[in-house]
Amino acid sequence: MGMQARSSLHPAAFARARGAEVSADVIARWRAHAKGENVDGKKWFMKLVDLSNEELLSGLHALIGQGRILLARGLAYLGEVEERRLDLQSACSSLFDFCVRRLGMSDDEACRRVSAARLATISAGAWHD
Repeated sequence: MGMQARSSLHPAAFARARGAEVSADVIARWRAHAKGENVDGKKWFMKLVDLSNEELLSGLHALIGQGRILLARGLAYLGEVEERRLDLQSACSSLFDFCVRRLGMSDDEACRRVSAARLATISAGAWHD
């Protein structure tokens, strides 16, 4: 591990996950960082190595949860793209081809996402019938 890992994780998320209050200074620093502004004369970013074990694990847990939410939304979007046939309008032969060529997914990722999107669409339809 020669290079130190860096992250732009919101420090307030760590504190809230632990039920702690977030100081105004932390929020101000995060907002400045998010805007790309300098804080104390230098670019501010959070180093993962500076986090306590608890903060690191809390942040990881929050990120995994956010990732699941984003994945579910992405699958819903893919289902809608296929429903509207936007993949074909984008000069792609299939939703799989659309995912690879237009969204930059690997073949494996595209296959899994298309299958999951179709399954989610079928499942959602079953709930509404």
